[in-house]
Amino acid sequence: MEIRMAGIESGTASLEQREALAFTKSESVRGMQAATRQPGITGCVIYSTCNRTELWLSTDSSDSISPAEMLCAFKSVPLKQAAGVITERSGAEAVRYLFETACGLHSRIWGEDQIITQIKEAIHLANDSGTAGKILAKLFQTAVTSAKRVKTEVRFSSGTLSVAAAAAEKCREQYGHLKGLHCLVIGSGKMGRSAAEELAKNGACVCMTIRQYKYGISIVPEHCKSIPYSSRLKEAAESDVILSATSSPHYTLLYEPIAEMCAKNQRERLFLDLAVPRDIEPDVANLPKCRLVTIDDLCCRVRSEEKAKTEQRCRQIIDHYIAEFKKQLAAWSSLPAIRSFSAEASSNAVDLLDQEWKAEGLSDEMRERLRNTAQKIIREKTASALFSFRDWTEENAEKFPQDSTMAAVR
Repeated sequence: MEIRMAGIESGTASLEQREALAFTKSESVRGMQAATRQPGITGCVIYSTCNRTELWLSTDSSDSISPAEMLCAFKSVPLKQAAGVITERSGAEAVRYLFETACGLHSRIWGEDQIITQIKEAIHLANDSGTAGKILAKLFQTAVTSAKRVKTEVRFSSGTLSVAAAAAEKCREQYGHLKGLHCLVIGSGKMGRSAAEELAKNGACVCMTIRQYKYGISIVPEHCKSIPYSSRLKEAAESDVILSATSSPHYTLLYEPIAEMCAKNQRERLFLDLAVPRDIEPDVANLPKCRLVTIDDLCCRVRSEEKAKTEQRCRQIIDHYIAEFKKQLAAWSSLPAIRSFSAEASSNAVDLLDQEWKAEGLSDEMRERLRNTAQKIIREKTASALFSFRDWTEENAEKFPQDSTMAAVR
């Protein structure tokens, strides 16, 4: 059994490269289900955010299974095209990477909180799709639990810890303030709502689009007004800031309508595109008085010495939870052997007892009753003793030479 993954992230891949491997939720479900239909794959999780796309596998063996090839094939991207930016990890390296990612240690905005929710949603989607398998379900669950403890006990830099806050900072950088700015937020998902809340909290006048089928549902943050999605261009004409954060595979704002709008109503405008794939056609950046900021333009600067101390404390917590995960894997890997041994031991013991009962002249009915009772007791006691021995050996593992039984996290 082995854990393997392949992924692409903002640290090594451009926005265009990440767009090519971005998955919608429905694409993720189809990909995960296709993966688990292949021989040797016991679990699959795919998750795609604005900064990364990753495919995780639990397998019976590593033979002929390349998560990188699989990831590219699902999006019809030639492997050679992604070879320079796609990364594969397995075993202990992959496990530790997921735990660190969940804490925000590999995020563009260092220490961000949103990644915990994204990883939790990914494993929920895989569980609901029937593709996670018990190994990946436990891995992702433990990584989320570890990250929550990190966020509770570790104080990150006082800098920006969310994309929404970084977007608000860009507005402040552009205009010197947010108070009274007219801001349009396109998208009523989690990112859109977070951005709307952050802007409104800082005094901006915020309007958020609502798709027609959602219109009237109470998902609009306090102090924000809502408009139908179809009215976005009209509202954009009167806005200082236009922020788009949808999961649409198509542009929400095209160049020509925006160019026409800007020609009629000339004013300084800041466009914030927080989506992958992008929501705003890139040529908008070439329009007079328009500035276009993408997700890759947002980052958090932290002093290196402060970052090193924080990472050290995070990894102390992570180490504890990785040990807990490995302990669970060891328990699962030992179950078949323990059950087989206890069944064989109880059967052999009862056969010997049965010979004694037969010699004593007990009836067939009585012997059968005794066999069933004895077999149950002996099996339970044998299994209990073996489990106790297993737990003892795990606790004292450092006293003995290491073996290679933990292939999943080697």
